[in-house]
Amino acid sequence: MARTPSTVDLVPLPVAALAALADGDLAAARAASGLPLTEFFLTPRAVSLWRLRLGQIREDPEAAAWVARAAVLSPSGEVVGHAGFHGPPDAAGMVEIGYSIAPAYRRRGHARAAVRALLALAAADPRVRTVRASISPDNAASLATVAPLGFVRVGEQWDDEDGLEVVLERPVRPVGPADRPDRAGPADVGHGTGRAAGADRTGPEVDVLVVGAGPTGLALCAQLLAHGARVRLVDRGADRAHESRALAVQPRTMEVLAPLGITAALVAEGNPAVRLAVHLGRRTAVVPLSGTGLDTPYPFLLFLSQARTEQVLIDHLAGGGLAPEREVELTGLSAGARGVTCRLRGPDGEEQVVRAGYVVGCDGARSTVRDLAGIAFLGERYPQSFVLADVAADGPAPGAAHAYVGRDGMLLMFPIEQPAPWRIVAMRRAGAPHGAEVTLPEVQALVDAHTSGVRLHDPVWLSAFGLARRRASRLRAGRVLLAGDAAHVHSPAGAQGMNTGIQDAVNLGWKLALVATGRAAPDLLDTYEAERMPVARRVLRMTDRAFTVATSTAPAVRLARAHVAPRLLAVVLRARRVPALGFRVVAQLTISYRGSPLAGDPTRHHQRAWGGPSGRRLRAGDRLPVVPLVGGGPATLHGALARPAFHLLLAGRPVRPDGDHGPAPGDLGGLGGLVRRGDLRVLHVVGPGAQRPTLAEPDVLVVRDGADLERLGLARPDGALLVRPDGHLAHRGASAGARAWLARWLRP
Repeated sequence: MARTPSTVDLVPLPVAALAALADGDLAAARAASGLPLTEFFLTPRAVSLWRLRLGQIREDPEAAAWVARAAVLSPSGEVVGHAGFHGPPDAAGMVEIGYSIAPAYRRRGHARAAVRALLALAAADPRVRTVRASISPDNAASLATVAPLGFVRVGEQWDDEDGLEVVLERPVRPVGPADRPDRAGPADVGHGTGRAAGADRTGPEVDVLVVGAGPTGLALCAQLLAHGARVRLVDRGADRAHESRALAVQPRTMEVLAPLGITAALVAEGNPAVRLAVHLGRRTAVVPLSGTGLDTPYPFLLFLSQARTEQVLIDHLAGGGLAPEREVELTGLSAGARGVTCRLRGPDGEEQVVRAGYVVGCDGARSTVRDLAGIAFLGERYPQSFVLADVAADGPAPGAAHAYVGRDGMLLMFPIEQPAPWRIVAMRRAGAPHGAEVTLPEVQALVDAHTSGVRLHDPVWLSAFGLARRRASRLRAGRVLLAGDAAHVHSPAGAQGMNTGIQDAVNLGWKLALVATGRAAPDLLDTYEAERMPVARRVLRMTDRAFTVATSTAPAVRLARAHVAPRLLAVVLRARRVPALGFRVVAQLTISYRGSPLAGDPTRHHQRAWGGPSGRRLRAGDRLPVVPLVGGGPATLHGALARPAFHLLLAGRPVRPDGDHGPAPGDLGGLGGLVRRGDLRVLHVVGPGAQRPTLAEPDVLVVRDGADLERLGLARPDGALLVRPDGHLAHRGASAGARAWLARWLRP
């Protein structure tokens, strides 16, 4: 049921009332204003504000109509706070809003109603063109208040009193009947219902509208913001996930999120798994999940609930001035040559028309975006039903994940710590009524069928679910794109789902930001499907095979699980290299885009000439390997390149003019514009025998091993390695080829 929106009137405070408040005389202020003002108007911060406003009015009497109003709830007449502008419109037609709601009235929608009333005031004055809000990045509540009202981040500023602030702006647009005042002029208006239910409104333009605030949508927004796009994020749900759902973050996901500054927070929240205990009848085999010689800065599987993963991402976005707009549903879209017109319905039934350059559906398996775009979802459901349980358990060895494999299928136990110590996944017994409620005794019975040493208690979440294997027929329809579960769903085997979605987002984010802001060739977006659709197909094949082996009720498969699997696993573990290779695949470290249009060399400098030994050869499309560095800076090349930008690595030290501590002009060629706007960093790489870089050489990196210099293709004087923002190689070869690549795909 839609909530009734708050109705807030903004009533001007007379100068006499302001003077009384500045003197701390509440009774006189009440008498002068005719309002039941509260002690909230006499807090030290409020008194300081009234004195400031009085000074403004003395200097400019017009300010009295703008700077100070009481927020009065209608029809009760309660004064819930105060609001106003920092002053009349400036020469550019800009006004800045300010508001404060008394603690007893917060979390009731009054703040947003007050902001809507301020917007109506601004729209009533023809001089006003832009409305600004400056909010601390730590003030998540205020960021969430203004986000649904069309404000977009335009920068940051430092306030001597309040510190760092995110600056958000939105253009003034015509107001509807519910906002339009009966009398013109800011002194006489201030009705703050916002808008009448069902009123149609044209929203401000944004570069990208992201639909769906799960891990994929949140990660996409982080990438878009990092690369300078204006973003709105909407979600039809009332809140983020509070259950564990997905529960593991793969090494490659941690790699691609590191340049955005997210990975450290994930690792701090999570539980790095050290081993997997596979129980096959009376045998138990231990498979290491860390320290397996993986070529990654994160050689472990991180157990972290989806709820905590989402919160880390939400906190990151809040620091950039973006908050998900909850209970906002996409009800229609129409794509044209220059953008997409979208219809959004808010929690109060209010409808808004938003023009976006692009729309990305990250809204799950039942994607509205996919349906509205007419993209087919190919595949089928699995017949089995499963249970999920987040519980406490006595018996399982801590510090390990457990997989019980037997004739009746598989039982999985994962250490997730929050919201409960353990996550249990098991196939429901045949004959269980469809949709029947899951109980703790039922889950205990499933556990008992595999082991007698585990006792469950204190359940936090019990749920039944079905599974499907499906993928979208395409990932792009013009200006509408899909990512995550909206593009592909599959079994949870191997903890691939959330990770694949986040990597969709990281692959798409930098491309979409550059294209949407006119900094890249439009056909760069074609490479998203070219690169990610093969990954989706491979994940579907891999998870389907693993799922079938684990759950099939066919007699031959059940026999193999009970008798062949224990012997086979023992052989595999003795081979050592096989588990490491398997973990690399599951960790998504083997993903390469060698077949992508972005991996083609746009010059005649053939990349095979730059290859090292066949087993270590790097090519365009591969992920950046881990290369140790020396010299007192970052320990690895991954760390040195952990910024959201392209990185051009050139062989040897630059030749600099005296006193120039930046990249040498001769090394930049025509790339100076890309460097100045932050899309490209140019670094120089030397071998271990070279002189260590001085403080005047922050752009020089020293590799620890000369073989790595050869591997990177930087052992020859004109060698160059161009690394994409998602950590994959764009070019490996001669420096002329790297410049040609940048000229082909990016705009100077």
